[in-house]
Formats: sequence, C-alpha cells, structure tokens
Amino acid sequence: TRLAEAGFEVTLFERSRVLGGRSTSFWERDFSEWLDHGPHLFIGAYCEALRLLGVWGSIDDVQFGEWNSVTWLMEDGKRHSLEIAKSLPESLFSFSRFKYLSLNEKLNLIKAMKAFKEGSGITLLANSTIKDVLRSLNVTTDNLLEFFETLSLAVMNAPIETTAAAPFSAAIREWFVSEMRLRMIGIPKTPLKEIVGDAAERWLLKSNVKLKKGINVTGVEREDGTWNLKWGNEREVFESLIIASSPNDLARLLATKELLDLFDAEAFDYSPIAGIHCTFDKPVIDVPFAHLHNSQYHWIFGRGREESGGWRRISIIISNAIGEDGKNKGEQIASLTCDLRDRLPEVKSASILNFRYVKTVRATIMLTPEVEQLRPGYETNYPGLYVAGDWIDTGLPATIESAARSGRSAAEALISNLK
Repeated sequence: TRLAEAGFEVTLFERSRVLGGRSTSFWERDFSEWLDHGPHLFIGAYCEALRLLGVWGSIDDVQFGEWNSVTWLMEDGKRHSLEIAKSLPESLFSFSRFKYLSLNEKLNLIKAMKAFKEGSGITLLANSTIKDVLRSLNVTTDNLLEFFETLSLAVMNAPIETTAAAPFSAAIREWFVSEMRLRMIGIPKTPLKEIVGDAAERWLLKSNVKLKKGINVTGVEREDGTWNLKWGNEREVFESLIIASSPNDLARLLATKELLDLFDAEAFDYSPIAGIHCTFDKPVIDVPFAHLHNSQYHWIFGRGREESGGWRRISIIISNAIGEDGKNKGEQIASLTCDLRDRLPEVKSASILNFRYVKTVRATIMLTPEVEQLRPGYETNYPGLYVAGDWIDTGLPATIESAARSGRSAAEALISNLK
C-alpha cells in the first residue's frame, strides 16, 4: 500500500487465494456466515494498522468509543469492570474493585504497571521474562501473577514464565502514553475478511497493483543486481523485493547459505491460538466482549451486531492453545457450556445450534527473551532485499500493529534507497 501510494510499480504475490493472513475469515456452511479465524480487537494505539484501514476505506467497519471498560466474568457469576480512564492512576484505581486483591496487592499492582510503563527503570529488561520482572518487584501473590498472566496471554499469546518482558513493556507503555482516544478499544462490526482482505484488494487493484493470488513462490535468487522470483516453471525479475512471511517460509525462500545467514530460523518457535464459534438459540451475553477469569477459555466475543437482548452468536479465544486437541465435538461443547453457565446465567437454559472449533498452530512466534534479541530488522545487507511481518524487530509483540509497522518501515527504506 505504501509503495503504491508513492507511485511505484508493485506486484504482490500471495500464496493464499485471499489477502489478510490470519486476519481473515472462512465461510462456514452450517452457520451460513463468514467466521473469523480468530476474533480481533483493534486498539486505538494501533496507529499504523488503523491508518491502513483508513486508506482502504474500511475503518468505519470497526466500532470505537461506545464502551470504556473491559468486563471480567468471574467463575462465581460476579462481574468486575476495568475502566479505561484518562491516566494510569485512574485506570489503576478501577482495579480496586477486584475484591480478591488485598490492599497490599493493589499497591504492588500499581508499582508493577508503572515499572512496565517506564521500561527503563526495570533492571535486565532485555534478558528477562515477565515473571522475572514481577519477581524482582516482589509481585508474587497468586492473584497478581494471574492478573499479569491474563495480560501476557492477551498481548503476547504466551505465559509470563516464558515470554520476554521488553515487548510487553513496550505495549504497556504505548497504551498508557497514548491520548485518551488512542486507548479506546475497537470491535469489528463485520467479518475480518471484509475489513482487511476485501478492502485491501479493492484499493490495490484501483491503485494498479498487480495481484497474483494463489501463487506459491518457491525460491528467491540474486542475479546481476536484480531479484528472481520462481514459482512452478515460471520466474519474474524485480529490482527490489519485500518478503513478508513467517520465519520458516523466509528460510525456505532464501535457499542460499549467504541469504540464510540473515537470521536463524530454527531459533523461532510458535504459539497456537484456538477459536470456538457457537450459535445459541437465544442471547447469552449482553456485552460485546469479556474476559473469562480463571478459565481454560480466555476471551468471549459477541459475534457480529447486537441483537435484542444481547448476542446469541459468540466466539471464544484460547491463547497459547497448547494441549487443546483430543476432545471430540461433544466433549468440547460439554466443557464449554460447563464453564460458561456459572458466568452467564442464560447459558443454562440455552441450546447450541452450531459449533466450530478452529486452531491456528503457527499463530504467533513465541517471544522468549532469547528470541526477542534474534528478531531481524526490516533492512538487510543485500541491496533491494527487505523483510516484514509481525515477528520482525519492531519492539512490539507479534500483533497486527507490529505487522503493519514492519511493512511500512520496509517500504519507507526501499523508497529512500531508490531515490
């Protein structure tokens, strides 16, 4: 998008037949609707990702500003709301409503959140896990560790004992130093396929970008100052190249030893995400999204637009979904309804009409402290070769914003080097 805006002649090769990567949807015949591979929240501080939606003309399909709190659904049926306030102290004040936190725990929570916000005040941040930092701050009670585990799973898709503290700190810092409007939460009103892939495709075609979908590029070679892309029995030559792919696919494309020296693909491991989509015969939830406290399921979303009385169509997210396989459909439904009925009373008298479990095995990279320091930059030592993706070194967790920023940075570097 940035290269097309700058007037460059661009060809986009996409292995899938739809654009958007994991930020897309699939048609489910039994539901008669498009289901997202995983529900997404658009944080207001995701400036680059939202800028893209604005360029493509789909920003109005993300709804902002009608809520200023995050609901926590407790296992005993109680609810707590975390207010999104104008300042860090005001936001932290809302945590006082969590009755399972003692006064000392609340003070330690404020201390820890301030430390992550400031970043530079945390010793050995670059080599630490989130749990290491919490331990150094004496934030060790079960309730507080559970609170930060929830944040870590939401932001990093990994538990606090393995995930790097540095990108987590960067995410907290960006959230709290943003203006109030940038701390708002946006919820998609339509399937991600429409907001991301379809909108991008319309704009790119209108901007004369050549789209080659369903093309599995098998190799990249440097020859006579240009770059050759190979697929099947065909090849095409380009002056410059940006590869936006996973670490494994990048290693596959950069087959020569010299190019493979750019990074160590084997050092990167992945964390899965699972999504559960259900349609009930009546509304069961009256908020657009909520956290499921102390549950094997982490987040629940009302799918699509609100109906009278709430949402009967819901989607569930399981972050770091390791070990979630092996259950048949009946066992999955029984497990889910058993968990939900004490949190959402309407579930007790509702029936599930449709159910679908979807797991993305390589959803995000596992950002341990060691891997965090191995993330490559978007520029390489090879003229005309750039890399992009949520796993590139943007300083942020592997989110949709990190992906958008890496692409923008790679494009800006390419533009600058060709001038």
